[in-house]
Amino acid sequence: MDAITLPPPGQRRRRYSQEFKAQIVETCKHPGTSVAAIARMHDLNDNMVHRWIREAELDAAAVASGASVPASIKSNAVSPCASAPFVPVQVSAAPPERIHLELVKNGLNVRIDWPASQSPSCLQTLLTLLR
Repeated sequence: MDAITLPPPGQRRRRYSQEFKAQIVETCKHPGTSVAAIARMHDLNDNMVHRWIREAELDAAAVASGASVPASIKSNAVSPCASAPFVPVQVSAAPPERIHLELVKNGLNVRIDWPASQSPSCLQTLLTLLR
C-alpha cells in the first residue's frame, strides 16, 4: 500500500492515500485503542487523525442516508452538533443566591453549598480540595 506520496520540492505537506487513511481510521476504531498512540506510531499528528475519523463518520452517515457530503463541509467538520439548529434559552437576570456543588474524587464525596456572594473563597476552597 502506498502510504505517503513525497511532496515536490518547496511543498511541505505530505499527502496520504485514501486507503492509508481508511486503514488508520479502522485501526483507531478498536476498543481501548489510543488515537494519539496510533498517530505517533505512524508519525502523524493526532489532530489530523481525529479529523480523518470525523470525515469517515460523515461519509458513513451520508452513505446511510443516501446523500453526499460536500468537500467544503468535510474539510470544516467539527461536530455532528455543529449543524443542529440554534435553540434560544431564557436566562434569569438575577444571579444565583447559592453555589451548589457535589464532587467525587478518589472515593471522597464532597457536597458544597456556598453563598454566591462569596464565590472567590469558594474557588480557593475547591482548588485546595482538588490538589
